[in-house]
Amino acid sequence: MPTFKKNSGQVRAIKLLCDKSRYNMLYGSSRSGKSFICAYALFVRAFKAPGSRHAIVRRYLTNVRRSMWDGTLQDIIKLKFPDVKFRLNNQDLVIHFPNGSTIELFGLDDKQRADRILGLEFSSFLFEECSELDYSSIQVALTRLAQKNDLKKKAYFTQNPTVKSHWSYQTFILLKDPLDGHDLDTEMYSYLKMSTEDNLDNIDKDYLKTLESLPFVQRKRFLAGEFSDDIEGALFKQLWIEKGRVSSSDEFQYDKTVISLDPSGSSNKSSDECGIVVTSKKDEEYYVNEDATDQLSPAMWARKAVELYYKYEANYILAEVNFGADMVVECIRAVDKFIKIETVRASKGKLIRAEPVSSLYEFDQVHHVGIFPELEMEMTSYLGEGKSPNRLDALVWGITDLSGGKKFIKPSFTNIEEPKKEPGKFEIKQPEYKEDDRSMVDIIEDEDMWSEM
Repeated sequence: MPTFKKNSGQVRAIKLLCDKSRYNMLYGSSRSGKSFICAYALFVRAFKAPGSRHAIVRRYLTNVRRSMWDGTLQDIIKLKFPDVKFRLNNQDLVIHFPNGSTIELFGLDDKQRADRILGLEFSSFLFEECSELDYSSIQVALTRLAQKNDLKKKAYFTQNPTVKSHWSYQTFILLKDPLDGHDLDTEMYSYLKMSTEDNLDNIDKDYLKTLESLPFVQRKRFLAGEFSDDIEGALFKQLWIEKGRVSSSDEFQYDKTVISLDPSGSSNKSSDECGIVVTSKKDEEYYVNEDATDQLSPAMWARKAVELYYKYEANYILAEVNFGADMVVECIRAVDKFIKIETVRASKGKLIRAEPVSSLYEFDQVHHVGIFPELEMEMTSYLGEGKSPNRLDALVWGITDLSGGKKFIKPSFTNIEEPKKEPGKFEIKQPEYKEDDRSMVDIIEDEDMWSEM
């Protein structure tokens, strides 16, 4: 039977999660055990206070379902509480405990589910991947951290750190209010940095090598687990990219997809890379699906663009033709003479063309489907000089074409009206529900470690 061994970082984390502060943040490198130990803490709190209510919140419902409901929470049940008769509501994402307590999952992009938070009171919140969340949404949710029972009211925050301008750094590290800069109560906030190296007993042995192979900016975040400085003057902020990032977009069909191409004229060592980026539109949201930029010959980048056209069932290939319009079209036609091609020509500087796209990122209208380290590095570091940012150019062409240069502002999570909703049906994944008559000492492992919970 698989087992889970608490790492040294998680032992330190338990002490933090049980301290006198109201808000605890665990940050650090990827797969360091942050989410597991925080979610486990919710289970402990739920057992300790019958009838208590606890919430796990992420920016996107699909992400919280995939990472927590289908992943971490199932692991906790199997590894730590295999004999407890939980009831699992797969539709509403609620775990019902034998003592009447619940753990419920929320995605703030699902309005009906997000509004439900405001009609309930909770004993605990876990804001998972809080780098994705905006400060105002969290402040609204925290008004519901008010359930009356014997538990200390707690809000846990986890993340792979992004940039120092993020509200989490301002709040937990600097102890400054991110809105007006006033000093925060030092007794209300505490944090702990955790490391992947402490968790090697619980993860794949080669995972550390994967992190070590990442580009510098991503390596600093996911391996070193450190906050970074924004580059002054760059049009794009890493914070904006993180807020909009999604792990998948499989749940819907795009309205439109384009393969944007910023071609190079040769493939010798001194030539620029050919920017190739796949972007899509759904309603008034934009998605970056793939960055296929590489140092390719004209024949090779044409073949690659056509391959992506069919892979993503794109509407057309969008090619920049400033340096040889006929050559660009002819190269693509040589691969597939029936393929649809649209051409664009740059008449403004790169930064000027990128400004409308930057505003879409700022207002959370653009979503990266996964992580694109080289593209994101170009986006957050280009200041208008030096080597041409071919990845960024291709991205800007694609989003500009899909948006028509428009700027959209998405409303934030502020509606406080509770909608009416019919409860979902229960799906029993464990044995039939019966009262669990074991003592808390029998149920919760290492009871002494959690005594101050």
